[in-house]
Amino acid sequence: MAFAADTFNTLWTMRGLLPENRVLDFVSVFGNDPFSRRQIELLVGTRIGIVQSPALPGLKPGISTITLNGYERNFDYWRSQSAARRLASYFDLFAARLEDRDLIYFSAIILAILTFDYQKVLLDAL
Repeated sequence: MAFAADTFNTLWTMRGLLPENRVLDFVSVFGNDPFSRRQIELLVGTRIGIVQSPALPGLKPGISTITLNGYERNFDYWRSQSAARRLASYFDLFAARLEDRDLIYFSAIILAILTFDYQKVLLDAL
């Protein structure tokens, strides 16, 4: 098992390329399950901050698996209980974490998992 996704992979690459004193943060909402705790430990341990992103009881990260069938890859997703779906519920916290940033990168996947109202909240914050 490993952690990966476009946002994580982008931060991981930037962390390797940028000077150590450059601040990088993963702004999200986390669960409080063992997977989420491991995810947070990995981020913080590699000098990628989480800037007071909340960890909510009963929620988990979005999980996907990749199964190989020869050279073909098959994907399965479990996103319905994803903590990231609650991101826009914390608009003030989220908007404050985006202030004074030189670069903001977010995934189109977040737009796909948010309701229309929450998409608007996210875009307004940006």
